Amino acid sequence: MNLPVATYVPAPNGSIRGVAYKSYTNETDHDLQAQLMKKNPDIPRINARRSSSSKHLVITFAGHKVPATISFMCFTLEVHPFRDRSEACFNCRKLGYRTDVCPLPGPGIPKCRRCGGEHPPPPLGEQRTCTPQCVVALGKHPTDTRSCKLRFTPVKPNNSKKTSMSTSTNEGGRSKSPGLRSRSTS
Repeated sequence: MNLPVATYVPAPNGSIRGVAYKSYTNETDHDLQAQLMKKNPDIPRINARRSSSSKHLVITFAGHKVPATISFMCFTLEVHPFRDRSEACFNCRKLGYRTDVCPLPGPGIPKCRRCGGEHPPPPLGEQRTCTPQCVVALGKHPTDTRSCKLRFTPVKPNNSKKTSMSTSTNEGGRSKSPGLRSRSTS
C-alpha cells in the first residue's frame, strides 16, 4: 500500500516565518529552495515550502525580521508575516492543541464539532439543527470560520495542573489582555 506522506521541518528558535502569496508555479519544495537561494543569496533563509496545495510559499528566515520582498523566478513577491491560527480541540473544547493529540479519552458518543454536544451527526442529506459554538471565541459561529475575530490570537497551552483565577482579571471577570478571554474550568 502506497500512501503519500508530506513532512516539513518545524521552525527553530531564533527564526520567523513569512508567506509569499500567489506564487503560481509548480516546483517541488527542493526546487523552491534552490530558486530562492539563487535569486536571494543575501537573505538568511532556513527553509521554504508550498503551503498545502495552495499557491502560497511559507518561508522560514533566520533572525527576527521578515524581508519586505523576495525575488522568485522572474517575479518580486511581497512577504508577509506568517500568522498561526489558534489550535482548538473538539473533544474537550479547549485551546492549545488539536483533537488528534487530546490528553482526554474520546467519549462513547462522538462529540459534535459544531456545538460540542454529545449527539450523533444527522443522517446523510439532512441539515444540522444544533447552534454552532466557536471553541476560540465562544461565539455563535463555527470554529473554523473566517469571520472569527480571534482565530489568529496566539494561545499558550496551560502546562500547570491547577489554574489560577488571580491572573490579571478585573472586577467583571474579563481578561485585561485585549483579544483574550478568561475561561472557567468546571
